[in-house]
Amino acid sequence: MEYSMYKTYAAKYTTSKKKIIAKYKKNGVFSIPYTNKEGYEVKREFYDKGFKRKGNYRTAN
Repeated sequence: MEYSMYKTYAAKYTTSKKKIIAKYKKNGVFSIPYTNKEGYEVKREFYDKGFKRKGNYRTAN
């Protein structure tokens, strides 16, 4: 999923996946900077830790 996102950004900005990773990956975390409504630059990090499973699922008997 992570590398699919790299490919998407590379296609959007017509560059290579390697250049996108070099530009946006800092300290092992992929983060995209943007400016919020107040004018501050904020970074949004890629979340790859997984999610907790919901309780409504079937169990095998």
